Amino acid sequence: MAVFINGGILIGYISNYAFSKVTLKLGWRVMLGIGAIPSVLLMVGVLVMPESPRWLVMRGRLGDAIKVLNKISETKEEAQQRLAGIKQAAGIPENCNDDVVQVTKQNTGEGVWKELFLYPTPMVRHILIAGLGIHFFQQASGVDTVVLYSPRIFEKVGITSDKDKLLATVAVGFIKTVFILVATFMLDRVGRRPLLLSSVGGMVLSLSRSPSASPSLITRRRN
Repeated sequence: MAVFINGGILIGYISNYAFSKVTLKLGWRVMLGIGAIPSVLLMVGVLVMPESPRWLVMRGRLGDAIKVLNKISETKEEAQQRLAGIKQAAGIPENCNDDVVQVTKQNTGEGVWKELFLYPTPMVRHILIAGLGIHFFQQASGVDTVVLYSPRIFEKVGITSDKDKLLATVAVGFIKTVFILVATFMLDRVGRRPLLLSSVGGMVLSLSRSPSASPSLITRRRN
């Protein structure tokens, strides 16, 4: 998902640079309106997207579930194995192959929030703290500020041309997307922990360098 999100951001940067040559009266409208195209495509895709096999099994629609599993699985044997696991979780006998069955075991998710926040086990508590902590510090590091206000940041460091600022923003989006691809391909080989620790080290080094670099940039810009 991160690959597609950052790929979309990069395409947005490129389109902004491309339409920066259009007149101001028309340019910003095109930049803003062109973002509706992927949204419309996503909406159409959601409308034709099949239901989740697990949701279908929980509603007793085994025939529809196996059709979806056959489409998303590499082999029919894999689809049958996945269906057997879902049927076991739903309390449906493994030898039941009817298209529509009555499901007696209904999991409504009651007590999940209590187990997560009020009475978590030590393992769940560690996972919760790690997940919330990663997302909190990711946002606190200011990554969204760089993504959303890159032209302003480049203007502060002395780039005055609008085209140059947009081109530099494209470079930021390109580098960000490339390293997300690198992390995606290395995830199974190296593991999540080494990638997370190395990226955190780079963030700490960059953010600790920023305060010492900012005064010199401001002084140079004033002179």
